[in-house]
Amino acid sequence: MSEITEPPGGEDCRCPMHTSGGEGASRCSPGSRQSDGIFIDSVYKACAYGDVDKLHQMVENKPSLVNEPDPQGYYCLQWGALNNRVAVCSYLIEKGADINAADSTGQTALHWSAVRGSLAAAETLLRASADVEKPDSRGYTVCHVASQYGQTSFLYHLALHWNADYEKADADGRTPLHWAAYKGYGDIIRLLIFMDVSIDRKDKEGPPRRPLPRHPSPAASSLPLLSAPRCSPQ
Repeated sequence: MSEITEPPGGEDCRCPMHTSGGEGASRCSPGSRQSDGIFIDSVYKACAYGDVDKLHQMVENKPSLVNEPDPQGYYCLQWGALNNRVAVCSYLIEKGADINAADSTGQTALHWSAVRGSLAAAETLLRASADVEKPDSRGYTVCHVASQYGQTSFLYHLALHWNADYEKADADGRTPLHWAAYKGYGDIIRLLIFMDVSIDRKDKEGPPRRPLPRHPSPAASSLPLLSAPRCSPQ
């Protein structure tokens, strides 16, 4: 399988402090705030760290910030959603942030919420009419991203409460099941089989139960595809 470009987040911190390479980057974490010694000097850091007071101050001084990307092309709403900052997301939406604004890869705040399973932020976005089926430049919907990062509860919530299409193929013909098998996320494989997805659907390289070269133990991730019970949720 060819190398995959993944959305920001995951194991490496992608907060503005870290990605800017600024002083203090080694100290940053999803829970860090100004009170922890982090200097909030941009609206994007305020969103990432959940500093609502600083966010209010900056946006009141310059309302257009809610729809202006940072130097990397990422939006305030994406930083808030990635780190599950519900108050931040709610405020940005109230101030007119474009709920479906996309970065250069075509990803929206909803895509970013799936990286860390930020369910409360995702629910806030969806209730404000975020597009649950919007694909990025590679055809990834939020369901693909949730599968890529092993966010089982997040994926189930989208399917159950928002009718998200968990069988949609990306630009390479890969479904969330392909991604779960590729990444070795057995819980997501079991969930998708429980929801009665096809285990024989092929992408450009074959069905999802075939051994996948980057996975450390293909047999382990393939086992649920062969043994899990198949039924539809009530």
